[in-house]
Amino acid sequence: MMQRYIALHTMVYNKTTMHFVIMNNVFNSGLKVHLKYDLKGSSYQRQALDPKEKNYDKFNFSIPMKDLDFKFRKEKVLLLKEEKDMIIKEIENDSKFLASLNINDYSFLIGIHDPGIIKIIYH
Repeated sequence: MMQRYIALHTMVYNKTTMHFVIMNNVFNSGLKVHLKYDLKGSSYQRQALDPKEKNYDKFNFSIPMKDLDFKFRKEKVLLLKEEKDMIIKEIENDSKFLASLNINDYSFLIGIHDPGIIKIIYH
């Protein structure tokens, strides 16, 4: 999937320079994405469900869930070896590139179309 960049901006606030990019929605396809996960490989503040809630009955699934939601919901992603190898290589390449720029923020986005049939859409 080719990601489309819309704009790159630089902002200075309190003598701190910040760069950010605006991108097209990674889930922009003809398929309805029923579940979304924004995974970072961390558990610190990585739950979208309000901790006071006991289950996801009242959860707004239009917002992405996070790492602990993925774990607690016992989600699984089944991939062919070739797909797994490709994704791991992409994550390694992205991580090396971001580290070379001293950027420490990476998310692995997963979209699931029809919870009965898993379809991976990633960036």
